[in-house]
Amino acid sequence: MAEALFSRLAKELPSKGAEVVKEVGAVYRFDVKKDGNTRSWIVDLKNGSGACKEAGAGDKGDCTIIMSESDFVDLMTGKLDGQSAFMGGQLKIKGDMMLAMKLESLSAMLPKE
Repeated sequence: MAEALFSRLAKELPSKGAEVVKEVGAVYRFDVKKDGNTRSWIVDLKNGSGACKEAGAGDKGDCTIIMSESDFVDLMTGKLDGQSAFMGGQLKIKGDMMLAMKLESLSAMLPKE
């Protein structure tokens, strides 16, 4: 499910990304855990109209978000509040914590179902 959200995000960036890049100005790394495995994605909201891709081992972000897949999906679909997730230990942050506050701009880009 996380992979589907990142794919949708990658499709939205060409049309909506430039505005979000101006607002956010950061590169995020998402480490999403499921069944004991971790998959990582880079969401570049610093350059051009943005980009979203699966992360390689050396890819780093200004802010790294670490969470389970189910919590990530809930966060991106508005079912989970980011601040509550952080306070409850469901969301861990490495790097610039202030950038995590701008994650709403990312979830706002996803079409609502």
